[in-house]
Amino acid sequence: MCSSDLTGRSLDVALNGQGFLQVRLKDGTKALTRDGNLQVTADGRLALHTGQPIEPAIKVPQGANTDAISIRSDGTVSLDGKALGQIKIVDVPAPAALKGGPDNTYVPTTGSGAIRAAAKSTVLTQGTLEGSNVDTAQAMTDMIEAQRAFQLASKAITTQDQVLEIANQVKK
Repeated sequence: MCSSDLTGRSLDVALNGQGFLQVRLKDGTKALTRDGNLQVTADGRLALHTGQPIEPAIKVPQGANTDAISIRSDGTVSLDGKALGQIKIVDVPAPAALKGGPDNTYVPTTGSGAIRAAAKSTVLTQGTLEGSNVDTAQAMTDMIEAQRAFQLASKAITTQDQVLEIANQVKK
């Protein structure tokens, strides 16, 4: 399970549970992401920080104070109490079969199945971003152990080659 990092920024959202946010790529393809670092584009659309707009489109009035935007757990986006739209939380039957897309997105495949609404238990938390599910210290320790095991195995092979070479010379 991923942790959430509190940012306090009104346009940051973390997904709690299985599911994704739906975005539209530059080529028009629908894609999925768990990246909740949102922004308002120059034309007033709510989008990922990398520019892909949230799907369905949510339009923020020109010059609006983004700090006044509230995002409820069900994805409803409001500005000063007026609903602007709803961030759709979606899922696919086989998330492991999603294909990697650009800028931290995933593209559905026939193997992943069709996009569908996520379980009601999946909610958004405003003012947070999803943290990594990797313990950096443990990952570094594991990498060093693997590297040392490889070095040891490599040295054993080299030593065995040298022993066989000596044995071949004795035999002659």
